[in-house]
Amino acid sequence: MQNISINVKNISVIRDKNYLLKNISFKINQGENLAIIGRNGSGKSFLLKVLSTSIYPSLGEVEIFGQNTVGMNIWDFRKKIGLVNNDLEYYNRNIIVREVVGSGFFSSIGIWENLEPWQNDKIDEIMEFFHIKNLENRIFETLSCGEMKKILIARAMVFSPKILILDEPCNGLDLASKREFLYELENLIKTGINLVLVTHSIDEILPSIEKIIFLKNGEIYKSGDKDDLMNRENLKNVLDIDIFINKKSGFFYPEF
Repeated sequence: MQNISINVKNISVIRDKNYLLKNISFKINQGENLAIIGRNGSGKSFLLKVLSTSIYPSLGEVEIFGQNTVGMNIWDFRKKIGLVNNDLEYYNRNIIVREVVGSGFFSSIGIWENLEPWQNDKIDEIMEFFHIKNLENRIFETLSCGEMKKILIARAMVFSPKILILDEPCNGLDLASKREFLYELENLIKTGINLVLVTHSIDEILPSIEKIIFLKNGEIYKSGDKDDLMNRENLKNVLDIDIFINKKSGFFYPEF
């Protein structure tokens, strides 16, 4: 029997009597990687916030590594879950890269206390893995969009989380930077981390992602194995566009 990393049990998110998410249930086993696909407004961001313990569901419950997120110390969870979402686009851009990465230890914007030796060692290790050590003294705002993305993922990795959740990570990247960035993520998956990728672009679905959830109007339209679900009919119903799919080197490409 596989160990379950995330167990979402019939959750709903309700605001002003409106269902933003409704009756969502799924499991992610250790070693599995998941893509959540849907149009803007489908509920992807709210589901991400629930998974990262940024908000709690109005109904239902979420277990992460067997523990219910409600009533538990959220900082314990956030050491197990790395999150990079669009809110970090507004990160203070006037500080150096090394401080951006180090701020992940405190879930803060900037560093307001001295780092311990082990924390500095961890920053070095992470920056070397992502090949960004040469950027450590650069001002964050002077970096390219692709470099910023790498820095923010490095920030999320300081506690060596078991799960990494990425929200539309390729927004703003040109084609060459996007491809390079995706291969970096593929290498990261090989280290054993579970990836949850939230996107509306099918060409961002990595070869190592096995499971798909199609989200529409706050509900799961379909979920299951990637190769079973990635077809013209499902994409037309979920993304409201009629496209053909071409698969090459493990990636999916739309053809209009």
